[in-house]
Amino acid sequence: MAAACLCACAPSAEAPTDPTPQFVRVISTDYAFEAPDTITAGLVTWQLENRGDDGHHLIVYRIDDGHTVEEALAATRIDGPWPAWFRSLGGPEGTEDAEEGGTFTMRLAPGEYLLACAIRHPDGGTHASHGMVHRLVVVGDDESGSDPVATDTIRMIDFAFAIHDTVFAGDLVFEIVNEGVQRHHAVLERIPGDADLARALADLDQEEPPPGYHSFGGFTSLAPGERGWYQVRLEPGRYLFGCLIADPATGSPHFELGMVRLVEVVSRGG
Repeated sequence: MAAACLCACAPSAEAPTDPTPQFVRVISTDYAFEAPDTITAGLVTWQLENRGDDGHHLIVYRIDDGHTVEEALAATRIDGPWPAWFRSLGGPEGTEDAEEGGTFTMRLAPGEYLLACAIRHPDGGTHASHGMVHRLVVVGDDESGSDPVATDTIRMIDFAFAIHDTVFAGDLVFEIVNEGVQRHHAVLERIPGDADLARALADLDQEEPPPGYHSFGGFTSLAPGERGWYQVRLEPGRYLFGCLIADPATGSPHFELGMVRLVEVVSRGG
């Protein structure tokens, strides 16, 4: 995904800035991240390359003031909801092709963070509880200029995605805003053109979905009030956005509570 599509307006002479987000490519294995230990505050674009046998994703967590890295590491070993002060800021879902899965941009303030994979492990707990965490320190001041220019917006509420029914194909930049009171994310699947929502959900529930389905990754969990920008190239077709996070009150995944949406991606000439 070309960083040029995220460039903001020219910086002023009084405060020289680089409007292009830092680009950080993270490599995931079973079960660890290869990532920098320190980056500069401001806009950061994350891309995940999975070299493991298992599926992985990347969630950037901010450790709020008053809490330590040691507390955050202990939180990742909890087999249940993680504390609210351990704030998820999003990131990319993993795919076999890192370029195809897209990238995720966020604005980071100075402080301490953890990168983590919260996917469930077959032996219990999450990948993070089996060591898939990486400490990150963000330093300096935010001098990265204006926010990325979005081509569309996805508002997440409890429990729905607010997004246009139709978007244009090409290099898309979705501004993601969590307006709910729970954490939300989205997996993105291309589905057959003749599949309705009920059929798509039934097909994707199978261990091996039938031909015509293809994962495009998506973006990981954002805490309430957080926002970021998901960049992905989509060809014309039908796509499904779904949130798989469980509702603490019912135990049901959010998509079963209505947080699932079909979107038509069309060519500009169509």
